[in-house]
Amino acid sequence: MGTTGHLRHDAAIPFTVGVCEAGHLYVRNDESGASAHLPMSTTADLDTLANALCDVIGDLL
Repeated sequence: MGTTGHLRHDAAIPFTVGVCEAGHLYVRNDESGASAHLPMSTTADLDTLANALCDVIGDLL
């Protein structure tokens, strides 16, 4: 089973960030169901993760 965490956009849109069962990082807009895998390993540092989230989250709104 995967591992998840949760974020909220400033417009109160909920997002799930997690590691899927295949071991890939992903982010999902819980309101629309849109999702994307993040182009990094699960051992990436937090700065890399934050930058990747910023890069894809706009596409999921």
